[in-house]
Amino acid sequence: MKKKYFFYQTLLLLLIVPLIGLTFLTIQISAVKQETYENLESVHKLKIGQIESWLNERQGNCISIKNSVGLALSVQSLFQHKNDTLYQPILTKLFESLQTTYGYESVFLADTTGKVLLSTGNNTTVSKVVQTLLAQLITNKEIVNTDLYREENGGCYLKLIGSKHWRRCGLLLFGS
Repeated sequence: MKKKYFFYQTLLLLLIVPLIGLTFLTIQISAVKQETYENLESVHKLKIGQIESWLNERQGNCISIKNSVGLALSVQSLFQHKNDTLYQPILTKLFESLQTTYGYESVFLADTTGKVLLSTGNNTTVSKVVQTLLAQLITNKEIVNTDLYREENGGCYLKLIGSKHWRRCGLLLFGS
């Protein structure tokens, strides 16, 4: 009888230890899942804030450039004196300065049909996504930006398009 009693006690102890371990593991898995979810949520909120700040900064850059009377006069002079070689290098230098200062991948001037007239940078073609926004830009006079999109070359882009003083003749496009 003592042997049976001892056997049951030992069996009970052997079963309790894994049961306690399993219970602890279940509790820990739930806690780790919750902690991981909370960490991911924090990173998510942080990234959203960073992206919103970046977009606001880009929008502010475009407003500053859009309101630049000197740039508008230079673009207007280029359109008025298309055969004069004086204005194109000046605008090219100005575009390179904008590209460097604001960190744009490309800056280019297109006419209202989407034909690129002057450009700096790598990606200087007017994509189909941008062409769909040209009419909206010409009528609204506001800065327009695309959503992030993938072009044929595989790159992801966000285009910012600004037009104000020269909206009847051309559009200034920025590629990020």
